Amino acid sequence: MTDDELYAQDDYRAVIRIWLGEGHSHAELARKARVSRSMVSMVVAEERDLPLSQARAWGAAMELSGEDVIHFEALVRSEAGESLALRRAARKQVAAARAYREARRFTETEAHLLSMWYVPVLLELAQVGALTDAASASQLLWPRVPVEEVQAALDELRSRSILTFDDQGRARLDQPLVTERDVGPAVADAVRAYHDAQLEHGRRALREWSHDVRHVGSVVMAVPEDRVGDLIAQIHRLHLDLIPPATTGSEPVRLVQVSVQVFPRTHEPVHPRRT
Repeated sequence: MTDDELYAQDDYRAVIRIWLGEGHSHAELARKARVSRSMVSMVVAEERDLPLSQARAWGAAMELSGEDVIHFEALVRSEAGESLALRRAARKQVAAARAYREARRFTETEAHLLSMWYVPVLLELAQVGALTDAASASQLLWPRVPVEEVQAALDELRSRSILTFDDQGRARLDQPLVTERDVGPAVADAVRAYHDAQLEHGRRALREWSHDVRHVGSVVMAVPEDRVGDLIAQIHRLHLDLIPPATTGSEPVRLVQVSVQVFPRTHEPVHPRRT
């Protein structure tokens, strides 16, 4: 099953049917998921719902892992969640994952745009319908960026068809942009420059903003070696959950930076001493 097939589905049963259509049997799925063959048949035939508690086991049985098995669980939760709120949250998660996969990727030739911390801010201003010109954007940005730099960024974003402007002069972002999780040297260098800026802004935020509108923190934690991928998938899901639907409502909004990083702090797995 390809990722495109998985993330195109709105029904977890459709995912199961695709997997079965690749030459797998009900008996194989039952054996791997440790359930009865009759249960598999009833779930596929829509005679019985898949219990949420078994979603991960069924996903693993279909050889899904990481973000993919989390997505499958969300599909199940969207129908089998214990409350309406949980089902709605799951549907939002499914939609966000699909939007991420359909978003435009930064190319290597556009990587330098990632090194300018204010470019994502300009894109978000466009997303909420609050970007019209460089002068007003420059006044909004914290820390301040010279008008000339903002104008140069807007000109390039327009020339690359990332931003378009309507008849009223308001910028519009037709397709969200994301960075691939597997990146080349150019993108890695741009992301490094971007996060260097965030560290400096974090230092300034501690001094210039009150605690009710800023948080700067980090934690080092021990994670079982075989669960690191799951942790990263959870963080990725958090990013998607944090992104609200595009809005152009009249309610004032504050743009904030949310940064989360995960990377090893030891070269090799640590083997704790028994006491």
